[in-house]
Amino acid sequence: MNELVLYLSSAIRLSIPILLAAIGVCFSEKAGVYCMNADSSMLSSCFISIVVTLATGNPWLGCIVGILVGGLCAALFSIFAVKLGANQCLVGLAFNFMVIGLTSSLLRLFWNTNGIPHIAGLDEVAIPGLSTIPIIGPIFFNQPILTYVVYFIVPISWYVMFKTTWGLKIRSVGENPRCADTLGINVIKTRIVSVIVGGLFCGFGGAVLSIQQVQTFTEEMSGARGWMGIIAAYFGGWSPIGAAGASFIFGLAEALEKRIQLLDFINLSSYVIQMFPYIAALIVILLTGSSRRHPAAMAKFYEKQ
Repeated sequence: MNELVLYLSSAIRLSIPILLAAIGVCFSEKAGVYCMNADSSMLSSCFISIVVTLATGNPWLGCIVGILVGGLCAALFSIFAVKLGANQCLVGLAFNFMVIGLTSSLLRLFWNTNGIPHIAGLDEVAIPGLSTIPIIGPIFFNQPILTYVVYFIVPISWYVMFKTTWGLKIRSVGENPRCADTLGINVIKTRIVSVIVGGLFCGFGGAVLSIQQVQTFTEEMSGARGWMGIIAAYFGGWSPIGAAGASFIFGLAEALEKRIQLLDFINLSSYVIQMFPYIAALIVILLTGSSRRHPAAMAKFYEKQ
């Protein structure tokens, strides 16, 4: 039982960066903009979060700056994808490759081959009373502090998207931007803001990954978690709550990968073991099939007449 509790607790912790990226994808794609910049926003945040934390000794400041940098990357992406009408997939891929090259170059420029030193990140914090509840307590309430923040972000994001006027505007411009325009909704502004909000969430996911989990930066350390966030959002029907369930599946796969690597009696190549999260992603895609309908105006450039 203890092993199962540790496994599920680890799965929740590992799923958080993917979940934050998935929430960001929900906001962006509900507005009709493919969130192809998810991984670039996350990776840039990973790098900046660690650099700021090393420079200031303050992981909270590193987290905040990382979130803002994720939003900045998304803002640049939105200029090309929303304002100028460039192909969203191609622009997103270009940003991803650009950030991979930029972060890898800066890593070598400032730290050579030594790599960035580890930081004192954010460790587990047991919530008094709740953490002592049998089984549930150690799983949910003995987590790093940013994980607790995400517990609140998921329902709040769902409420904003489906129960507020702004959420209605987002969904409107994603389904029928021309109709939304006739009702007085600024389509371009709404889409740009949605993309930036998505980038902020992806940046938050990158900050959690670097400061709370890995506590350093390595090349391409996002490990395609931004792409997994896109799949999780799709599987969850672009609902933050649905995306949370899909993200947990990826967390289970990643936790299984790490635990198997520690078992000496399993003679399996580490390269095969590292495929587990991506195999889980493929299974999620197969299970979803064509049952999900994208917003009707997805990736369609809109220009006010």
